[in-house]
Parts: sequence; structure tokens; C-alpha cells
Amino acid sequence: MLKDCALRKGDWMRLGDTYEIEYQHSQRKSTIQNAVLTELENEEVLPRGALTLRACNPSEVVEIRKIEMEHELALKEREEREKGRKRQHELA
Repeated sequence: MLKDCALRKGDWMRLGDTYEIEYQHSQRKSTIQNAVLTELENEEVLPRGALTLRACNPSEVVEIRKIEMEHELALKEREEREKGRKRQHELA
């Protein structure tokens, strides 16, 4: 999967030039990046669905990570409860 931090704006512009993709120098990196990725997907250089794999904005990434951490915590708490029950049964 492509990471946003892997390429700089100049890299995306060079890719755009290579594939003759129109962009404006004044555009944001993300706009140029999306134009390049969309065109590469349309030309079947990238597989279909490549854009959906990376289509998370930073706040969604943070929210997903928060949910993952909450899930991990819940699993650890459940594991600790089970260990506590097991110890109680051993002592009884």
C-alpha cells in the first residue's frame, strides 16, 4: 500500500509529467497525488481498488487506531479476568 509520506510533492509532479497528467504547480500535494493515482488506476498501471486502499484521511486513521487500542485493552482485561477466575478455582 502506498504511504502518503513516501513521496514528496516534487516526486508526484515528476510522476505526473512522466505520465502526461495535467496539474498546476500551485495545487496541493494531495490534489496532485490523487490526480496521479487516479490516472494510473484508469490506465491500469495500478490495480483497481488501489485508491480505496489509501483513501483514509488522518483523522480516520487516528480513530481506527483508537478503536484498535480499545479492542486490545478489552481483550487483555478479559484475559486477566479469566486468569483471576482460574486462580480462584485452583484455590477452592
